Amino acid sequence: MIDKKEILKLVSNLTHPGAARPRRAMYPEREWFFAVIFGVFVFGVSAYYAGSVFFREYKNIDTAVEVDSSETVYKKEVVDEVIHRFEVRNAQFEALRDAGGFAPAQPEVSEPAAESAPTSGASLKSE
Repeated sequence: MIDKKEILKLVSNLTHPGAARPRRAMYPEREWFFAVIFGVFVFGVSAYYAGSVFFREYKNIDTAVEVDSSETVYKKEVVDEVIHRFEVRNAQFEALRDAGGFAPAQPEVSEPAAESAPTSGASLKSE
């Protein structure tokens, strides 16, 4: 049977903060040390892999490429068609502007009618 002393000991373990668990369960220095070591290890492996892929794949690239700049690709028909389209658009724009086809700077706002529909759902309910 449990006597009074054991019950008081159990209650004191529950009521006093930290009495039932070890006082030093976490070691921040140790955990930070392992986290930093792990991060350095992952960074090192990643850098080694990236370097090996770079030097394996890109070490035989020929950088001496000559570009013949004397040949220019120019499609006169396409350029003339585009210029013609812009001239037509410009002419239409000028005609609209001269005819006053644009909306005024501040549009007129009409007053709402006095007999408008109810706006709230409460007035639509039938009783």
